[in-house]
Amino acid sequence: MASKLFWFVASLEVFISIGFAVLVSKVPTLKLSASDFTLARSQRKDNWLACAVIWVVVFSKGCPIRPGLWFVGAFVLAWLIQRTAYRLRSLQGTKR
Repeated sequence: MASKLFWFVASLEVFISIGFAVLVSKVPTLKLSASDFTLARSQRKDNWLACAVIWVVVFSKGCPIRPGLWFVGAFVLAWLIQRTAYRLRSLQGTKR
């Protein structure tokens, strides 16, 4: 159960991050503001953190605390999803 939750949240995080990247890439460079660049830079840092969390879980095979890593990883990834959703709303709000 914990592994399914983790992989579901990890997949959701990847899809939402890709959605953010696509949305940013569709905005003409001349229309991007300094805050948009800050949003993109922050998202890139969050993507690296998500990548690290996923790899820790992948490489923890055989580790006795792996179920705990699944739950902690799912929590961290859910938090990152929330941050990405906020950035998406911020980016969409400034472009309308």
